[in-house]
Amino acid sequence: MFHKVYLDLLKQKIMLQPIFEIRQHLHESIENIDDADVLKVMKEIADHRYDVVSEPQLSEYQINRMAASKQQIVDGNFYTDAQAKELFAKWLQK
Repeated sequence: MFHKVYLDLLKQKIMLQPIFEIRQHLHESIENIDDADVLKVMKEIADHRYDVVSEPQLSEYQINRMAASKQQIVDGNFYTDAQAKELFAKWLQK
């Protein structure tokens, strides 16, 4: 949750800066980061940004679960967003 809030705030700040300033800041920042986890996340973001989008490889289990889910929808065995929120609210009161 913290990461999402932090990233949202960071995104708002970054959107106000010119691209060349953002690049310069990132280059300078990367040189000073010693946290391997942070660097791995940054690498993952960069890798995904430039990856060619390919069709995901699903396991047989995933394919079967998707087929079952689609059938549940066809059969009317699902909750609307409003119904799910109501059930969740009731559950929270217990």
